[in-house]
Amino acid sequence: MKESYGGLAKAYATIGDFKNAYTYDTLFRSIKDTLYNTDNDKKLQQLQFNFEIEKKETEINLLTADQALKAATIQRQRIVNYAAAITGFLLILVILGFYNRYKYVRKTNKIIKDERDRSKELLLNILPEETARELETNGHAKTRFYDNVTVLFTDFKGFSTIAGKLTPIQLVAELNEYFMAFDEIVGKYNLEK
Repeated sequence: MKESYGGLAKAYATIGDFKNAYTYDTLFRSIKDTLYNTDNDKKLQQLQFNFEIEKKETEINLLTADQALKAATIQRQRIVNYAAAITGFLLILVILGFYNRYKYVRKTNKIIKDERDRSKELLLNILPEETARELETNGHAKTRFYDNVTVLFTDFKGFSTIAGKLTPIQLVAELNEYFMAFDEIVGKYNLEK
């Protein structure tokens, strides 16, 4: 219609019918303004629609970014919690290892001390105290000269026959009685073995 009104306005103006040319020119301008306004309205609506879409996309992106940030924070917190739990577990294992090692060393040291005491007692039972201490300290003892010494050699009469009739446990118990009696006699008279 715009083009028709514009063409009729030019045609009437060319043939000199200015009244109809003016009427159609007025209609042409009216439609042209309406079309222009409609076009501008459409452009304005499109711009506003695009603005609303961008606004919504920005909100969605912000929500997504915020959610991603929260998810990353939660993930980081989980990692920190797992690392703390693993570190705590390993620390407990190390502490238990040290504690068991401590108990083992204490037990071993007690066994060594008991064995050392038994060996010292055995040395003192067999040798004079001074010689036993010298052996313990230096690993050897000096030769000594004594003016007055008695040497005792003893044998148990029929020992082989007795030993053949007794079990090993009974035999050791029997010998132990003899040696304990001998030690009592030595102690009673302040003798040095």
